[in-house]
Amino acid sequence: MEKLYVLYHVEEVDDFRERVKTLGVFDDENKAVKAKKTLMLKPDFVGKDEGFLIDCLELNHTRV
Repeated sequence: MEKLYVLYHVEEVDDFRERVKTLGVFDDENKAVKAKKTLMLKPDFVGKDEGFLIDCLELNHTRV
């Protein structure tokens, strides 16, 4: 079963809204983690470590 790892950053805008950025799609979890560590050093993400999320998705699979 093939998997994809999607790297997101979620930031609360106010009490009712969130800003979600899709930052990358990877074929290996370690690559996603490495990208996260690199992006955490970028000015747009410094101090916003808690907003990163890596989601694992299975290819050709329906979630029911």
